[in-house]
Amino acid sequence: MNHNIQELAQFISTYAIPDGLIRTVSNGKVSHDLRCVVKSNITLKDYEHILNTYTNQSNQSATPRNITLNLSTLGIDVFEVFRHCDIEVLRTLGESMLHVKEHSINGRVPGWIVNAGKVVSIR
Repeated sequence: MNHNIQELAQFISTYAIPDGLIRTVSNGKVSHDLRCVVKSNITLKDYEHILNTYTNQSNQSATPRNITLNLSTLGIDVFEVFRHCDIEVLRTLGESMLHVKEHSINGRVPGWIVNAGKVVSIR
């Protein structure tokens, strides 16, 4: 398994509340970026690493908790990351999207419901 996929799956499972997907279409290929809220239990070192590695945001004096993981520009499939998450709902979503060879350009963006800071079901 790719180190980035493993690292992102651990980050999402432990330190993030996934907030939604942003569909990107480039040269007829569909990919997704992931919006999330970073939990306060993350260390500053880990937070800065995620910001510097997976986002276009720079660390500011006031730590922003809403970030977008720019997976599409890094060539990382968000559904492959989800397949390795400890969050059962996201893992199920990742598995179901694995069987869709080409994510449709005109298709619906998959989503989920968050309740009390936890992903509880697929929308």
